Amino acid sequence: MTTPSGDSRELVAEVNWRFAECARASTGADRYRSRTLTQRLVRTGFTTVVAGALALAIFGALTAVDRVERLLSIAPWTLLLALWLVFQFGGNGWLAAWLIRQNNPNMLLGCTHAISQAGYRIHCGQAQSQVAWSGIVRVVETGAFFLTFPTKSGAYYLPKRVLTPEQCELLRSIVQQQAGDRFMKLAA
Repeated sequence: MTTPSGDSRELVAEVNWRFAECARASTGADRYRSRTLTQRLVRTGFTTVVAGALALAIFGALTAVDRVERLLSIAPWTLLLALWLVFQFGGNGWLAAWLIRQNNPNMLLGCTHAISQAGYRIHCGQAQSQVAWSGIVRVVETGAFFLTFPTKSGAYYLPKRVLTPEQCELLRSIVQQQAGDRFMKLAA
């Protein structure tokens, strides 16, 4: 719903919380978090070392004479390393959605997003947050979401399913005008 607010318009969207959607948004937000080059290199390097260790351990166990005994002996470590890799490549989103469901009952009641030239306002249950555009670190438009980062590590997500095409265009124009080079539009 678009309403006039003085000389500028405000976009208001109601979002009902869905577990799978929250997990997908959290996974997407994790991809576009602001990280330093050093943090990205350390994370990539550590992931490569873990994946290599896992592959070498399994390969070594399969080529050993006492194959079954070796596989059983490395099974707990293999399981832990494999689980860690799953969380590195998308599982974190599902964990984040589960944590939101457990720790933030206000989100489960649904949220109201209000976006205007002045800033981004979100209201969930008893909690309300408001951020001026100058305080927004980054805005990313993906195929299914608008991800707005008020901090380097956390994002509000607004699913496109709750917006009409006209509202998407209004939101894009507000974000392009207010966020400028902090707005990243990805191909759908």
